[in-house]
Amino acid sequence: AAQAVSINGPAARELHQYQCAILYIPERGTPHIMFSHAGLAVGHFGVNLGAVSAMEIIDPGAAAGSANSLALIRSLMYDALSLRDGIEMVKADLPGYATTVVLGDGRYELRSARLRGDGLGGLEERYDLAGDFATSTRGIIYASIPLLESAVQTQIDGYLPSVTVAELQALAASSPSAEVGNNLLNIVVDGFTMELLVSTAIGTNDAGIPDNKLDFQALLP
Repeated sequence: AAQAVSINGPAARELHQYQCAILYIPERGTPHIMFSHAGLAVGHFGVNLGAVSAMEIIDPGAAAGSANSLALIRSLMYDALSLRDGIEMVKADLPGYATTVVLGDGRYELRSARLRGDGLGGLEERYDLAGDFATSTRGIIYASIPLLESAVQTQIDGYLPSVTVAELQALAASSPSAEVGNNLLNIVVDGFTMELLVSTAIGTNDAGIPDNKLDFQALLP
């Protein structure tokens, strides 16, 4: 029931000196956390109290200045309580540019999904219980960019037949998941305990092994 996320990208390097986690407790909808920067209210990764996580990875080939799916990610955090909920919401609101949305369900379905849109209405769907992934790798999808898929799968295969939270911590910070010089944020979400293990980039130093604990439920009133 654990999920790991690595976020790479040089564009916001300076902002990541001011990384923060924003907790939302809405009157309607599910309490959730968005990882963002001080002074901003949106981010590319979030997780809600249902242990549903969502992030967007814009494909490298997308046109400069593309919009982003931050509004969709926020909607997912409010309303998705399972992987299937999230998948249907993404399909109903596909962005008009090439991008990937990765969803994880760390409590009920215990698996992940990767939805990659080509910006022209085409959609590639991948679920981590299909084909070349063994059932013991449930909840892990790193390969959001096709160029990294083979290398990432080789790494994951090395942890079979089981993947522990400690192994996910190491995997999140290792190449190719974490791109040297570009790695801004690494997170491991434990869907049962609702603990988040976090590491952020500081100055020119990449994010490392996520080991700073954030107890989601302890933050609730």
